[in-house]
Amino acid sequence: GALHRFAKQGCAAQIGLMPECDAEWIAHYTRLNETIAGLLQQQKPHDALTEALRNPPYSAGEKAVKDQIAQVVLKAMGAFREADVKSPRDGWGRSSTRFACAFSGAPVGYFLTGAVALLGEDEQVALMKYLYRFWESGLPARQNASFFPWHSALVERCGHGVIGRAIYDRRWP
Repeated sequence: GALHRFAKQGCAAQIGLMPECDAEWIAHYTRLNETIAGLLQQQKPHDALTEALRNPPYSAGEKAVKDQIAQVVLKAMGAFREADVKSPRDGWGRSSTRFACAFSGAPVGYFLTGAVALLGEDEQVALMKYLYRFWESGLPARQNASFFPWHSALVERCGHGVIGRAIYDRRWP
C-alpha cells in the first residue's frame, strides 16, 4: 500500500547508520517487524520491546511509515502483562535484582522481566512518546487504558522528568 509507494523513491543507504529517508525506513520496518515477530515467538518480549524502541523513526517524513513502526512497538508492548511492566520478578512473584532479570541465560518463564526497569534511558523516553502518540490516535478505550500502567511505571522508574523529555523534544516517532 502506502509504504510501498514511498519505497520506490529510493535514497542512498548508509550501512550502520539510522535510516534517513522513507525508503530506508520502510526497509528498516520490514526487518524490524520480522525481528520482533521472531523474538515474540521465542518468548522474549523484553528483547522485542527493546529492539522496537531502539531506533524511533524521528527522521521519517511520511506518517504512514511512522504509523507502521508504531504498530510494531504496540505489538511488542502487547506481549507483557501488567505485573511485568512495573518491576522485575522471579518465577514466584518476588522482586528480583536488575542483574538477575537481565541474565540472558535464564530459562523462559524463570524471570519475568520488568520491562520499564530494564530499558535504557533513550528507550524509556521513546516509550513515553509512543504512549502519548497512541493516546492521541483514537484507539479503543480498553486499549488506551492498558497504557496507564506503562506510564505509571515510567514515571515511577524515571521520575517526572521523563514526561518533560518526551513532550518537549520536538522529534516524534
